[in-house]
Amino acid sequence: MSWLPPLSDYGNLEHPLPCFRRERPPPPRPAVSSTSVRKCFPTPHQVWLVHDILTVCLQLPVEIALLILDFADYTPALTARMAKQTKVSASYAKTNDSNAATALLVTDPIPKGAKVKSITWWTKSNDQGWSGERAPGEYAASWTWFEACILRHSNAATSSGSLDASGAGEEGDGEGATVPPKLRLAEQLQTGSVDLTDPMNHFPEEGWEEIKVRIGDIDVSRWVVQRNARAKREPKEHVVEWRKVRGRQMGVPAEGLEWGEDGKGFGKGFFEALREGDMVVLIGRARYPEWVNRVWGAEVEVRFSA
Repeated sequence: MSWLPPLSDYGNLEHPLPCFRRERPPPPRPAVSSTSVRKCFPTPHQVWLVHDILTVCLQLPVEIALLILDFADYTPALTARMAKQTKVSASYAKTNDSNAATALLVTDPIPKGAKVKSITWWTKSNDQGWSGERAPGEYAASWTWFEACILRHSNAATSSGSLDASGAGEEGDGEGATVPPKLRLAEQLQTGSVDLTDPMNHFPEEGWEEIKVRIGDIDVSRWVVQRNARAKREPKEHVVEWRKVRGRQMGVPAEGLEWGEDGKGFGKGFFEALREGDMVVLIGRARYPEWVNRVWGAEVEVRFSA
């Protein structure tokens, strides 16, 4: 065995000796949901701290600091998640007209001074799995869907007791300024969905209103978020993003359509309607006898600048 070089020479090799040991395959990665709703966000106070580090400690211009925060997507958010699976059945609507509407989730109030930048919806659902409807495309003639509405308290114009965008609370200092009472709907949704067709729920409740905006020639109070794929037995996930860039909502047609061929709603006019103190509600819908919206999960993420 004298032909082998001394062991000390191996340390001078430019490339390590090949390893003939059989490598174990890497462990399988866990399945990742298609939802784009993040689980953790900075608080408004944390955003302001980073802003101060950039502008005070590093002495960057305010404009550059804002660009850095925007590029890093370092912004706070309001999030809400549906408490448990639910079924929205048109045949069991309390109004007896086969037109069911069920509240699935509601956000906290939009903080004072916040400017909403984007809203991301995630749903996992399917209908009853069969249909006599015949129409081109996967989403046409689908009578189960999701829509959004905006709730506003009647004293929102004078109230100054809400949380501001820096994360600090303010006491009402104006004449007649009061903090809106907690939304009863929010408390109910902590344990499950709420049937809006049930007269006992009084939706929207006293002191709150479902706002309307004028778009073209019509008044709009509900916005289509996503329609279900027609006659599907297996649940399908959908992600819908409404985004505002430089004061303009992206991806919205000039006129006409509420939703596209992929069943996604455009949310036209939704950003313009939002005000500080508003709450955003996601509603599950089903129309006409035997149509059922089986909702396995739903989330919303409202991103805003602090």
